[in-house]
Amino acid sequence: MKRVLIVDDEQIVLEVLQRILNRIGYQTVVIGSGQEALKQFDNEEFDLVLLDVLMPEFNGFDIAKKMKKAKPDQKIIMVTGLGEDAAVHQAGAENVPVDNVLSKPFSFEKVKNILEDTLGTTVVMP
Repeated sequence: MKRVLIVDDEQIVLEVLQRILNRIGYQTVVIGSGQEALKQFDNEEFDLVLLDVLMPEFNGFDIAKKMKKAKPDQKIIMVTGLGEDAAVHQAGAENVPVDNVLSKPFSFEKVKNILEDTLGTTVVMP
């Protein structure tokens, strides 16, 4: 079973993403802060990280840099309300090698497609 770390400071986003990922058979760990996410990331292995761009203590790009430095092959999807183009541009400007961008608002189908694209697998409903 694939393990996914979901990091967002908005509880509703955590709940919706967790519900979608659990429904398609992924095990999820949800974290509401960047600092806690880094601790969890250091102690566990994840197939994928979904990481919010804008959070109070750290921005998602700073967290992504630390994660990629520790585990260069880690798959990271940035979750943003800024719009996909703005997030992709900012990731490039900050030299953060993210694997994909998921823009808010999102649907079940949109999340499923991003997961398939990022992980290179077909999501099969259990």
